[in-house]
Amino acid sequence: TAYDANERVILNIVTNSLWLPGYKGSVAAQYKQGVYAKYQLNSNHFYKTKKLNLFANLSFSPEKKAQAR
Repeated sequence: TAYDANERVILNIVTNSLWLPGYKGSVAAQYKQGVYAKYQLNSNHFYKTKKLNLFANLSFSPEKKAQAR
C-alpha cells in the first residue's frame, strides 16, 4: 500500500491463483425446538473447469401453518 499525501490511496492487492478443477460440495442440517419444532436442510455445490464455474445452493425448510381450533 502506498499513500500519496496529495489526494489518494493506491492499493496493490496480489492474490494466490491456485486453480483446482473439479467438484466440491457440502450438506448441512439444522434443528430448532421452540413451541414448534423447526428444521432446515441445505446443500451447496461447486463445479469448476478452465472455462466454466457453476454454483448451486439448495435449501428446504417446511412451512408451519397455523391450525384452527
